[in-house]
Amino acid sequence: MVRDVLHRNTQPVYSDSQYRTLASGFSQFFVDKLSRIHQSIAAKLASTTAPGNRLRRHSGPTLTQLPSTLLDEVLKLLKSSCLKPSPVDVLPSSLLRSSADVLAPVIEPMANLSLTDCRVSAAFKTAQVRPLLKQPGLDKDQMSNYRPISKLPTVSKVSERLVLDRLRPHLLSSPRPFHRDCAAACHEQCIHRC
Repeated sequence: MVRDVLHRNTQPVYSDSQYRTLASGFSQFFVDKLSRIHQSIAAKLASTTAPGNRLRRHSGPTLTQLPSTLLDEVLKLLKSSCLKPSPVDVLPSSLLRSSADVLAPVIEPMANLSLTDCRVSAAFKTAQVRPLLKQPGLDKDQMSNYRPISKLPTVSKVSERLVLDRLRPHLLSSPRPFHRDCAAACHEQCIHRC
């Protein structure tokens, strides 16, 4: 409390040009990082498909289509306490929750269209990306000490959850233990998010 009164924990104040430089620096750092990850994955895939390497053939059930969303599922998700507000939301999550009976019939066909077309509307891909220090005490001037946190619109998170609820049974039914472990970890992560 003394620190608050004496303003010892104040955030640094930057000029507009300093904020622009900082935002541009973080943006370029994260774009470069994603590019390196993409190149690394591409190189690993190229090495596994080389003529000398044998690919394992998938032996589990195939996933050709995700089942349609039901209105009750959308209602349940909208009314859940898991909905957290997002800075890019047009409607506050509290209004979304209280108007679930009106909005669910609008969101349900959009979700089903997304599932059948295998595409997500550009409006639902827009996110606010904020850098978050990986651990307390790390050097705040080193961009590599930050990770990007994307704040998606709440409707995007609802759609994501609907897809996850359809994908999870497929992953859990896979005969390979790695997939079961991965699906179980994903399930645990989703439960702890709420």
